[in-house]
Amino acid sequence: MTRVDQDAIQEQVQSLLQADDAFAAVSVTLGEFACLANGQPPWAVILPGGLTQPIGDAYGEYAPRLRGFVEVWRPYAPGYADLVAALQAVVDVLNAHPTLNELAGVVLARVTEVSDLLFLAPDMPGSEPQYAGFRVAYEVLVRWSYSGEGEY
Repeated sequence: MTRVDQDAIQEQVQSLLQADDAFAAVSVTLGEFACLANGQPPWAVILPGGLTQPIGDAYGEYAPRLRGFVEVWRPYAPGYADLVAALQAVVDVLNAHPTLNELAGVVLARVTEVSDLLFLAPDMPGSEPQYAGFRVAYEVLVRWSYSGEGEY
């Protein structure tokens, strides 16, 4: 039995996005924003979240929900059709793999929220943004026991 954790979930999300035609493999990272300067747009940066709404029972079993994020970025320019297409690709990939390709311990993964359009700008007053993007929040229901024995 294996214990599913945030790292395993993020790595599986990365693997699924890298396999999708919307992203170059080097443009999907685990928390590394350096890809914005080096990779090929659009970029997907996978970030950890927290534990939300654990559900317990009388037998010492509980099903926590782990939250995570995928930020989708591209250089700032007029028109956002390509960025929206990349955003839709992230949502489609996560929706198409509700158990993250049957990752041990994952009961259900689902998109819970998509942000409004985001901008990253240099730290100078009056500067135009350098990048435009969206943040996709997802939640993964996992199976654990209080004893730490792992999933079943």
